[in-house]
Amino acid sequence: VASKDYLEAKHEQADAKHDNTSPYGGNAYGMNQTAVDDNESGFNYEKFIGENLFGKIGILVFVLGIAFFVKYAIDQNWIGHTMRTALGFGVGTLLLGIAWRLGERYRAFSSLLAGGGCAVYYVTTAIAFHYYQLFSQSVAFGIMVVVTLFMAWTARHYERRELAVTAIVGGFLAPFLTATGTPNFLFLYVYMVILGLGSLYLSWGTRWNELPLISTAATYLALFLIGKDLVELPYGVHLLFYGLFWVISTASCFIL
Repeated sequence: VASKDYLEAKHEQADAKHDNTSPYGGNAYGMNQTAVDDNESGFNYEKFIGENLFGKIGILVFVLGIAFFVKYAIDQNWIGHTMRTALGFGVGTLLLGIAWRLGERYRAFSSLLAGGGCAVYYVTTAIAFHYYQLFSQSVAFGIMVVVTLFMAWTARHYERRELAVTAIVGGFLAPFLTATGTPNFLFLYVYMVILGLGSLYLSWGTRWNELPLISTAATYLALFLIGKDLVELPYGVHLLFYGLFWVISTASCFIL
């Protein structure tokens, strides 16, 4: 009789384990299954704060810390202009290297590191061009374009929409960060058309619907800022590119 009771008790334990239930009304770990289902179906605030929000804040603080350190080194005359620029690019490269090493195991965190590295590249290039005159305008602009393209590739590689947004915004900021006077309208128009098409490409198949909106808003904002200087090209050329911008913004409606 004792053996029979023992076997029946073991069967009941096995059934309880199989059903993932416990005497406390929850699952095997004492958790309410309804709460688990709600957590899976809703927005995971704990994951957002633990893996996303604090990670972004940390990268921002790190970039600002590098900027303040470089400024302090400049004030103390510890390093020259060339060394300061090399230090900035070195820090950006270090962040990208760490991101690449951690890419397989810590995908979200490594994407933030990659974005931080590209941000350091942007800031370093802008400072080296405007304040140190180490680069010509074409070289500085070329570096920023390369960084923008790399960020776009990184966004698709990590499937992180925030990196794609940063790439689009950085791409539109590049010509203004390297501006010296009256803009080259033909070059700027072609460049913004390429950025608009790039935003459509990044949003195609990914449902990153905000990218075309950001690109369209940035395009018309740029046109508004430079509109007072429309004297370099014939007005027919200006109208042609305005029409292209309208076509690109209209095409984005089919992606949203």
